[in-house]
Amino acid sequence: MIFSSVDFLLFFIGLIAALWLVPKGLHSWVLLLFSYGFYAVWDVRFLLLLGFVSIVGYGCGLAIERQHQQSHQFKMAWLWLGIVSMLLVLAYFKYANFFIDNTAALLGVSGDHLNIVLPVGLSFFTFQVISYLVDVWRGDIRACTSKKEFFLYVAFFPQLVAGPIVRATDFLPQLQKHVGVNWGYIYLGAQIFALGFIQKVFI
Repeated sequence: MIFSSVDFLLFFIGLIAALWLVPKGLHSWVLLLFSYGFYAVWDVRFLLLLGFVSIVGYGCGLAIERQHQQSHQFKMAWLWLGIVSMLLVLAYFKYANFFIDNTAALLGVSGDHLNIVLPVGLSFFTFQVISYLVDVWRGDIRACTSKKEFFLYVAFFPQLVAGPIVRATDFLPQLQKHVGVNWGYIYLGAQIFALGFIQKVFI
């Protein structure tokens, strides 16, 4: 779903309507549902990958914090478990075909190409989880105890497929704020959307 398409416009209008209709306490659930729906449009199979990355990041973050008063080695072990898991996911989807093809060429044999499809936004959400784990390890942010909020942090649709990588220290605290809707925010948001649309389509 391209941001400058009619499909995205309809998607976004539906999201705004849903946020308007449901209580504020359910806004995070609505954003999570729409974010997963947005990603499913690209390829519904990769929702499992998105969920896996989120589960690993969530679990490792909690484990790092629980080890805060314990052994430094255990704390570091959980950090590296999370980082290596993200890098293995990235390496498999980005480089498995490359290594198979080149190894086969070096050996002079015919290699079976896996035809691995590269998930959209893979680099963004894997490195985003890594940045979160590093922030928890350094003590810059407490580990997120809400699965809903952490899954939304990983899958938030405005930056999921096109970046940039968002720091947990910037994103997660905003979910705790209850910002009212007013015409000043609507006007500012419309200006940002219009400028982005012009840059995307014409520049």
